[in-house]
Amino acid sequence: MNIAFDAKRLFFNNTGLGNYARWLTQNYAKHYPTDQLSLFSPINTKQSKAESSNQLDNIKIIQYPNRLGYTRVFGMEEMLRSCDIFHGLSNELPHFPNFKGKKITTLHDVIFKVRPQDYSIIDRFIYSKKVDYACRHSDIILTISNITKNDLINYFNVDPQKIILTYCSADPVFKVPKDQEQLLNLIKLYKLPSEYWITVASFHPRKNQESILNAYQYIPENKRIPLVFTGEGKNKKKLLELSTAKGLEKWVYPVGHIPTEHLISLLHGSKGLLYPSLYEGFGLPALEALQLEVPVIAHRGTSLEEVCGDYGNYVDTQNAEEFANTLIHLGQSPKPKFAEDPEFLAHLSNFSTEKLVSDLHKIYYK
Repeated sequence: MNIAFDAKRLFFNNTGLGNYARWLTQNYAKHYPTDQLSLFSPINTKQSKAESSNQLDNIKIIQYPNRLGYTRVFGMEEMLRSCDIFHGLSNELPHFPNFKGKKITTLHDVIFKVRPQDYSIIDRFIYSKKVDYACRHSDIILTISNITKNDLINYFNVDPQKIILTYCSADPVFKVPKDQEQLLNLIKLYKLPSEYWITVASFHPRKNQESILNAYQYIPENKRIPLVFTGEGKNKKKLLELSTAKGLEKWVYPVGHIPTEHLISLLHGSKGLLYPSLYEGFGLPALEALQLEVPVIAHRGTSLEEVCGDYGNYVDTQNAEEFANTLIHLGQSPKPKFAEDPEFLAHLSNFSTEKLVSDLHKIYYK
């Protein structure tokens, strides 16, 4: 079978949608070597990512001119004649009314509908048109959480029978590190305290890091555990200024973007992951933390409850006192020994790469 993928995000996005595209295509190609994968991307694909995504014999990269984005939206049909399936990996489906193969689109989220205040009018219009078109013209829609599935039904009136839930998987490199010395070296490198909470997110209003500072105002100083903030974003300066205004700057440690191997050690060495995001299509950092046997505190009612199940801690993070009480309680509690619970391992198995790639193979051949 020849499977075509819209791979622009695979080559041009370093996070989120790009990570999903790279994980899916690489692992599918590895597990099902008799299927041929064609990765379609505009010319000027970054060479390093092109090379890393073309290491398997059954993957080929097809580049096309894309002036003003026209080809990607309207001009791909002729290039797909030999393909049996087209899979749009990132919330959109090109226009090819005469394509005879199966059309599949992964829709990660519709945040622009749920939180319109985070988007310009133009962006909301464009995203809405793309998702609406994909919903109407895809034979199958894949979603990465039930939250997104329900949003598609509510906002775009999609037939539930058309939607298939397929989760994301955490990179297998997120496993419990055995080198305690590396953690001590990183603590010295980043000038961190020995005990800390950690956040893993871009600085954006939806990520809701401000709620952590609000909660800290209700925590006595002798019970405050330092906060390590990873990532960058337009709201970072604002958050740091807010920490100073609230007199909390001595508990805040911004480390920016850090290498994955550093993140793994610092996550594992933390008291837990604080993930107060108000909306996520999935919430991969939470799954990565669980895979490292690290507690997660997340906003109640989000997809994080699906990701973490009974092993997460859920709170209304916009209620500063409730959030503070949770932080105090968990900060004084010993780390849970997740790995000793067989049901924990069963929960993680729902997100294993082997299971998810097998599920995808069945969908392609359905």
